[in-house]
Amino acid sequence: MNKVTSIAVTLSQIDEIETWKQCSPQLTKEERLQCYKIAQRLWLERSYAANRLYINLGVIEELKANDWQPNDVQKQMIWASAIGSIDVSALKSAFLLIRKKRSHKEP
Repeated sequence: MNKVTSIAVTLSQIDEIETWKQCSPQLTKEERLQCYKIAQRLWLERSYAANRLYINLGVIEELKANDWQPNDVQKQMIWASAIGSIDVSALKSAFLLIRKKRSHKEP
């Protein structure tokens, strides 16, 4: 397993996806994009299996059919699901991280 895949597997086990960048500082931008794509797929599959993916069942079926690779609209639904499942005590700081992340357009 190469470095990018190894880090992607580790990231996929972190529920706070807004913190992924902090957990992968040693990667180049290109490696990070590749890593996030792999981690995102693994995270979605794991979240679904654990009943923690709060999106429409039709969307889940589409994600399964596309090997857990979401389109832009599905990504927005996933972010909304992630925000909705954040503990209230951590909501403000998580929201600010997500907002900052989305403004930089990184996955």
